Amino acid sequence: ESIIERAKEFLSQDNIKFEDVINNLQTNLKNARDEYENAHKIRVETEKLKKELDKKKEMIDSQKEKLLQDARSEALRIVRSAKEESSDLIKELKEAIENENTQRAALIEKAKSNLKASEDKLEEKIGQTLFGKINHLPPRNLKIGDTVKILHLNQKGTVSSLPDDNGNLIVRAGIMKVNVNISNLQLTIDEKEVEEKVRYSKINTVKTNNVSTQVDVRGESLEEALQNVDKYLDDAYLANISQVTVIHGKGTGVLRSGITQLLKSHSHVKSYRVGGYGEGGIGATIVEIKS
Repeated sequence: ESIIERAKEFLSQDNIKFEDVINNLQTNLKNARDEYENAHKIRVETEKLKKELDKKKEMIDSQKEKLLQDARSEALRIVRSAKEESSDLIKELKEAIENENTQRAALIEKAKSNLKASEDKLEEKIGQTLFGKINHLPPRNLKIGDTVKILHLNQKGTVSSLPDDNGNLIVRAGIMKVNVNISNLQLTIDEKEVEEKVRYSKINTVKTNNVSTQVDVRGESLEEALQNVDKYLDDAYLANISQVTVIHGKGTGVLRSGITQLLKSHSHVKSYRVGGYGEGGIGATIVEIKS
């Protein structure tokens, strides 16, 4: 009996220990599940925050690039505007000086004309008396600035006014203005004018030969590229080059975008387009220069 009681007591103690183990396992399992759920929530929230931060960073980068582009465009606009204003001011000053000089010169010339009117008529009469009436076909389609020979004076002059209904006009001969009839004039070629045209043509040809038909700004900063392209377009215009190529490369597109903005408002640019096959593709811009 004593043995049976001890066995019952032993079994009772083992049952209690087994139940404790099961309870502990259940408790630990519950704690583990709770920790897993908390870790999962934290991971989800972390990924969500990371996505929001990436999105905000992308938005900030985009806004930053747009602000930089706007700033560059505004700077370019200000430079172009200042350049145009300077050109307009210089033009106005020149016109003011020319108008003042023209008015002053007009008064002087009017006085000279009145003083020499009688003398011119007298010279014409003397010439007709000495050389007789000149029989030749008078020049047609005279223009102001044409070089003519005053036959009865045997002197060259420049046409200062067009013939009136009677064929009378004014020819400047040296410092004098001579009233003469178109029948006493012969159209001649001004050798100095021809030489000047030939010289200008040679200079223009030299400029054309010295200016390349393309400019390469790859690797330059936007500001440097814009300045170089602006100067190059001026040189190409003076050299009478009808079409040029601006090589800016593909890259990030910053140079291409800035140069496009410059071409839109440049006074020498007639049109522009992206380079085609064999012309550099999107890495180059083909520009047509105004004549």
